[in-house]
Amino acid sequence: MLVLDALQRALGNTREVASAVVVVDAKDERARGFYLRHDFTPIPTQPNRLFYPMKTIEELFTGQSRIGTTRNRIVQHTWRIVSRDIVAR
Repeated sequence: MLVLDALQRALGNTREVASAVVVVDAKDERARGFYLRHDFTPIPTQPNRLFYPMKTIEELFTGQSRIGTTRNRIVQHTWRIVSRDIVAR
């Protein structure tokens, strides 16, 4: 399944670039429904833009999260900044 491959690649890239979430733009209602069925979360002000937390992706593939608490705080802080920017668009 392509979405699983994309999520696994995104997780692998977190070793090089800190990432808090994967963001997708659903091209239509059918695509939006697909992402919703797979537990992506819509951004309230942009319903066709959805995200999936990197911590959840890690748990999906490893059965556990290795993201440390310090890194987790940094990622959460970064996501707050990024989400404000996304909402502002």
